[in-house]
Amino acid sequence: MFKIDLQKAYDTVEWSFVEQLLDELLFPDDFKAMVLQCISTASFSLSLNGDMFGYFQDDVLLFSRGNAHSMMLLLKSFSTFSNASGLKICSRIHNYGAKKFFYAGRLVLVKAVLSSLHSYWALIFIIPKGIISRIEATCRNFPWDSSTDYMRVPMVAWEKICRPKEEGGLGLKDQGIMNKAMIGRLVHWITVKKDSIWVKWVQKNYLKGRDWLDYTPSTSSSWVWRRICKVKEEMLPGYTTGKWNAKSEYSPSDCYEWLKGTNLKVTWYNCLWNDHVIPKHQFIGWLVAHGALRTRDKLISRRVI
Repeated sequence: MFKIDLQKAYDTVEWSFVEQLLDELLFPDDFKAMVLQCISTASFSLSLNGDMFGYFQDDVLLFSRGNAHSMMLLLKSFSTFSNASGLKICSRIHNYGAKKFFYAGRLVLVKAVLSSLHSYWALIFIIPKGIISRIEATCRNFPWDSSTDYMRVPMVAWEKICRPKEEGGLGLKDQGIMNKAMIGRLVHWITVKKDSIWVKWVQKNYLKGRDWLDYTPSTSSSWVWRRICKVKEEMLPGYTTGKWNAKSEYSPSDCYEWLKGTNLKVTWYNCLWNDHVIPKHQFIGWLVAHGALRTRDKLISRRVI
């Protein structure tokens, strides 16, 4: 059984699209009415062995046989829905007519759409490095020329762009580090022995009474489990120094800041980022501060002209 949280999908999928899809598949009118009523108004609880579990609202429950063929059919269905509904990152860029935006507008689009989409899926899946690299490439290059071509060289290094504005950046999130912070939730759940079926399953099948913080996975363990254990190793200093403990609440954003570290604050922050400077001039000023404004000599050095 898969539970998919559609809370963020309300921002990207219109019910008219769902209705049109049901029409194209020739479903009866009564069935379409029931589906639309369920997805737009209803909430559900799951009855298992006579007991009620959970309160599912804005969710989709998918049931499947536990074999490879069924999993492949599910993945194919996800891919088909993604292509049809325009949820892919590059599609979102073109749908907004982003070529008409100036730098500041493109930056807002990256923050509001691209990063949020990745953060949503990272709450559900452990995203492979290759996917993260493509997401970062899209976010990294798009503000400069509204292109999703990830072979271009940005005017300012991605690491600097992902710093807070106080430290000279633009406040974007480093997607790789953010994904680790999301995985850190699972690490913390195991550490505090959260009362969940998944944690109990991990204790029984992997840890088997061993101390979690000292645990090392075997080479035959699944990729997902080894990935979780790798993030645990990066978080170990936080547990040994008392940043996290059995009683502390875990925050992905807090973990992100801790994993990323801090840099010195720039002296020009207050002059640039204030209510008296319009966004367009803020971005130009930021480029000037980094020596990255596209003057003729800069374009020649980068072989643009």
